Amino acid sequence: MRRSLVRSSFAVEGADPVIEQCMRDLREVLRDDDLDHGLASLVPRLERAVLDTERNKQARIERLAQGLQRLTAQLLALPLPSEVRKPLKAYARTVRTRAAQSRELPGLLGELGELQDRALTVQMAGAPRAVGLFGRLFGQREAEVAASVAVMDTAVAEPLDADSQVAQETAAVAPATPPSLGAE
Repeated sequence: MRRSLVRSSFAVEGADPVIEQCMRDLREVLRDDDLDHGLASLVPRLERAVLDTERNKQARIERLAQGLQRLTAQLLALPLPSEVRKPLKAYARTVRTRAAQSRELPGLLGELGELQDRALTVQMAGAPRAVGLFGRLFGQREAEVAASVAVMDTAVAEPLDADSQVAQETAAVAPATPPSLGAE
């Protein structure tokens, strides 16, 4: 029995500092000859430590589940296509129950990362690309200016064509008058 208690005390190491201290005390009690007296004082302290650790673990899991739900809600607030929105909604429905089991947490985080990547990829594909400093300095700005100048040339050329057509009609109707040579 002593050997199994010592092995169990080593198996619990790393869980919680208070429990680790109780396990070290348990190993000390097992080495001493006064096992009844040592265990009588250690068992209530160990029970309290285990209950506190379990409560803290549940609170941490609850906070983590709430954080995952908030992140999911933020992604669902984005305008996403249905092929991204449906898996995100399914994830949101199952996150709380899956987060209750600590072995599910790495999978939940990985799945959320993939869903976030898909959602942001869709968002970035629809957003106009920002022009950086070098793009503005070399080329990108010139291409934008050339495009706007071409649009302006087209808009200006249309009224000129209309004016020249009116001028031609006026010249055909009015008799040609020779320019005066002495006016200059």
